[in-house]
This record gives sequence, C-alpha cells and structure tokens, in this order.
Amino acid sequence: SGGPPPELMSLIIDIVKKVLGRSVRLEKQVARCKRKDLIGSDFVFHIVIPHGCVTSQPQVTSHQMLDLRSALQGVGLEAKMRSTVLKIRHQDGNLEVSIDLVPRKGDYLNRGQSHNNIRCQNAARVLKYWVRVVQMIPRRSHDLEQLVVRADEERLEDDTHGL
Repeated sequence: SGGPPPELMSLIIDIVKKVLGRSVRLEKQVARCKRKDLIGSDFVFHIVIPHGCVTSQPQVTSHQMLDLRSALQGVGLEAKMRSTVLKIRHQDGNLEVSIDLVPRKGDYLNRGQSHNNIRCQNAARVLKYWVRVVQMIPRRSHDLEQLVVRADEERLEDDTHGL
C-alpha cells in the first residue's frame, strides 16, 4: 500500500489545517512494514508551514502540537505526544496504522534531540541495530537516541559520519 487509508489522511489533514492554518501541508517521509500479528505500517509525515518571500519558514510550537493532539483526540483518534512526534494510531479490522506527525521546524525539536543532525541519526541507527538485532536486547528507540545525543554533546571524538 502507498500510504494510510485515504479517509483517515483526509480527516488528519483537515484537522492539521484547522489548527495550524490552511497553507500547512503534510509531506510523506517514510513507510516501513511491521511483522507482527497485525498487518500494518508506520508512516512519517513532516508538517510544513510555507514561508513568505521575505520570511523564513515559521516554527511549530509545542503548544500548537498539543492543540493538534487535542483536536485529533476530539474526533476519536488515538493521538499521543512524544518527545519529537505526535503519534496517531488507528485500527480498522486487522489493519493497524501508525502515523507520526513531525514539524519540519519546531521550537522544541533541538532540546536533546538528534533531529536534523545526520551524524547523530547515523550513530543512532547503528546503535539500534547493534543493541536490538546483534545483542537481541529490547530497548526503546528514545533511550538509545538519548545515549547518542549525550555522547555527541561530549564530543569525545570528531567523527563526521557518526559511526
């Protein structure tokens, strides 16, 4: 499948535009299949607020993200705010879909996060693979990402690849 159910996305887009403005758009980033009891996919969408001719793209605030969460919950969707994403879970029969909404620019994104830091993102990918696949230790993504962020802040070695 190429994305979440169209009627679900239409509802989400309408709510995003009501909360953040008519010019806001969602840009699909990643789709990844899960192998669990249920058939499903995770989809990541960047929230993009266009900028004007002279102004740069405005940031989405944490308050706006909380307003968006409340509006989505108000129509019966399961929406939870995580450190960087608003996670929406939807189940229809045996189909489970997870949609992550992430602002392209947010006023809360750089507080101890690897967002927009390729070196940290690469290091986090390698660490997650090593811990989960090679060592077979169950760990939350957020916890592993925070380890990488703390190590990057200490900058013990200058590795531009983040490996």
